[in-house]
Amino acid sequence: MGDISKDPKTRKSRTISAAATLEPTDAGIIYVANTASMTVTLPPASAGLEFTFMKTTSAANAVTIDGYSTELVNGAANYASIDAQYDCATVASNGSAWFITSAKIA
Repeated sequence: MGDISKDPKTRKSRTISAAATLEPTDAGIIYVANTASMTVTLPPASAGLEFTFMKTTSAANAVTIDGYSTELVNGAANYASIDAQYDCATVASNGSAWFITSAKIA
């Protein structure tokens, strides 16, 4: 049988409930427990960085993902489609911009 690692790979995770500016060290899963509309600002684009955002509350308030400074998210200033419980989106950087690489939006 093939070599199977005994140490499963884990992704770092964190929960936020208010507007936040992320750091590269926050890369991983960001659980968003917002009860009001809020903006999450990404760190400067750096190749290989990836964040997955998951809205955990049923409050009908949008979570806006904003690029750092003038950096774009999928060619736009921000991404504001996360507004229902369990909506999620993954953003990844190519080093100069951010891209939505997957999304599950209700």
